[in-house]
Amino acid sequence: MPVQVALSELEGTYAVCRLPADTALPRWVLSVAGFVSVTRTAGELSVTCRAEAVPPGTLAEGDFAAFEVDGPLPISMVGVLAAIAEPLAGAGISLFAISTYDTDYVLLRKTRLDEACDALEHAGHRVARVRREPAARAGGRHEATPATDAPARNATSIPSNAKPIPPIEKSRPKAKRRISAP
Repeated sequence: MPVQVALSELEGTYAVCRLPADTALPRWVLSVAGFVSVTRTAGELSVTCRAEAVPPGTLAEGDFAAFEVDGPLPISMVGVLAAIAEPLAGAGISLFAISTYDTDYVLLRKTRLDEACDALEHAGHRVARVRREPAARAGGRHEATPATDAPARNATSIPSNAKPIPPIEKSRPKAKRRISAP
């Protein structure tokens, strides 16, 4: 029987940032509230967080919605990400996945969010979305508010007294794409 999960949308818009591998963890990362993921490899320092926290000039891909797989899930559970990825791939929708000890998170482009949620629901997953008020006329902005059946869920943020991660002794060329200031 295929794995079926419940996913809850986190409030806000998310970005995935790439910094050089030898960069010390920037102070702005330590002040980000809510869901934050920091991964260092030999080739990069990757930060995933709310888009509004990313300073102008930072290499980033933005405009993601983030979903938490309701957990905790046993770390030995097989097929969770495959069960999410398969219907999305069938619909031609990419995902960015992050796993933690307790659960998984999936970031999806907001431009295909309705299609993605439909594909996930058609595959038997339960998807709790953040309720959005209709946009004001003349291109006005709208604020997200949590639906009553889908409370905003947040991972533990990095403590404010955390010390920066020391840089790795390897440098990579800087990339050219930059996130623009709002």
